[in-house]
Amino acid sequence: MKKISVKPFIHLSAATILAIYLASINGGNVIAEEKSQEITEIEIFEDSSAIEEIPADKEVVDLGASSEETDLDLQNTTENQVENESDLVVSQDEVPEDFATNEESEDSVDNLEVPNRRGFYLDENGNWHYADENGQDVTGIQVIDGATHHFDKNGIQTKGKEVVIDGKVYFFDKDSGHLWTDRFRDLGRTTYINGSYDENWTYYGTDGARVTGAQTIDGTEYYFSDRGIQYRYKTLGNGDGTTSYYGPSGAKVYNDWGVIRGMYLRGYSFSFTIYLDENGNMLKNGVREIDGKLYYFDQSGYRIYGYYSSGSYYATSNAYSGGTSYPIIYEGNAYICSNSGQLISNTYFKNQYRTFGGNWYYLDAQGQVAKGAQIINDAEVYFDAESGVQVKGRTITGTKPTVGNYYYDADTGAKWTNRYLEYNDNWYYLDNDGNPLIGFQVVDGASVYFHEDGRQAKGELIKDENGYYHYYDSDTGEQVTNTSITININMDGEGSIPL
Repeated sequence: MKKISVKPFIHLSAATILAIYLASINGGNVIAEEKSQEITEIEIFEDSSAIEEIPADKEVVDLGASSEETDLDLQNTTENQVENESDLVVSQDEVPEDFATNEESEDSVDNLEVPNRRGFYLDENGNWHYADENGQDVTGIQVIDGATHHFDKNGIQTKGKEVVIDGKVYFFDKDSGHLWTDRFRDLGRTTYINGSYDENWTYYGTDGARVTGAQTIDGTEYYFSDRGIQYRYKTLGNGDGTTSYYGPSGAKVYNDWGVIRGMYLRGYSFSFTIYLDENGNMLKNGVREIDGKLYYFDQSGYRIYGYYSSGSYYATSNAYSGGTSYPIIYEGNAYICSNSGQLISNTYFKNQYRTFGGNWYYLDAQGQVAKGAQIINDAEVYFDAESGVQVKGRTITGTKPTVGNYYYDADTGAKWTNRYLEYNDNWYYLDNDGNPLIGFQVVDGASVYFHEDGRQAKGELIKDENGYYHYYDSDTGEQVTNTSITININMDGEGSIPL
């Protein structure tokens, strides 16, 4: 039986063990040098008397104890080596020099193949690489076993990082290195001085790239900025005058309230409440009924409560000190804003004119909107019978003045009486009651004439009840007397004068 004297060695490769075995069979000597290990000399002795005594704490390897066992062990070793060949990280310079040039062995091992790197492997810095069938590191985008990976220019696998490729941003999983697709990702928080924060999310689409713009994901509508950051607590103008809103989860809001936060470096110091209708559009500039309650939204779509300044102040149940307050008029009724934003009946403003929405109203002794004909401060005024809007610069119906259809001053709103009125290039004279005069009249000492509809006759011949004709000046409308005038008359087809 052959014995092997072993001087201390560690971690020999499978290839080196094979070399030792071959040498032991052929009686040769092998000096095996493992890279980055100390040199280990293994001597094969034919003469058992030359075997030195091995201390008890040293390991004895008996390769010759049983030829059968040895063959079996080596067979297992070789099979395992073949099975794991793709997992070995072995470069050409790691083959032991003495093994490669051993001429003392009858069976030269010069032609023993060292397996190339193939597949995934770890480098000395703990980075993953992938070697192709030629043992070369792959780079860039690679599809391996159906999964998409990325390797940088040095062949290092991208994990837990984003990569920009052709202007698009992709993310690869921190554990598997797989490309993320159809998946949200938390980008972290933006935290402010006071401790408040915003969450930042993005989404990688079916192709793995960050999405931008409007997106529908699992039936829910979202919006992402040009950088792919999800909109949250934000509004979006739609280009047609409407505005959408994306809530705390990033979902577009319909038929519900929303909050717009005012952000400073110290955090959110104020917020505005908005409401989105059934089309997902912000309500703006007016009163809306929501769940049976009335609310007012300004031109920006913010719900009014407390006081609000936009060139004027809206009334609140707690009157704003230092500003001019205005009630809210809706469908002919006056309201003020409660602290919750709900409109409640006005009891604050009484016996006074107020403007709202560019119109004038008068609030009576009960704080309600006056309607119809009223005498206020000795002036006859008129307010629309339904809306309560004061009539100014027109007649009640907005048409020409007739009996009962009075004209009201454009500035003061007072009814006009005892004065001329020009309407649609015609002149009228309103009597003491505000009704237009009709027939032959004397106004300010001048004889004038008004047709049945109240229009003044000018440049016309008018026949009186006695059959006499009178001519009225084309400019002043006064009856012409003691004056010679030339009148051009067009004769009709029968040679008669149409008068």
